[in-house]
Amino acid sequence: MRHLWKSVSTFIAEERGNAVIDWVVLLAGSVLLALSIVATVTANLDDITSATSDRMAAIEVGGA
Repeated sequence: MRHLWKSVSTFIAEERGNAVIDWVVLLAGSVLLALSIVATVTANLDDITSATSDRMAAIEVGGA
């Protein structure tokens, strides 16, 4: 266990370790943003499709 903590401490102290941590944080933020967008869109999907269907039904197509 002591070896693990030493390895983690060394990794974080190095330049590469800091860069990896930055990328992981950016990736996690991007994933959370994408999940929140998907949750918002899917929560309102029934309302959106219903409103679109109603608008399409109300359109009169001119004929000859």
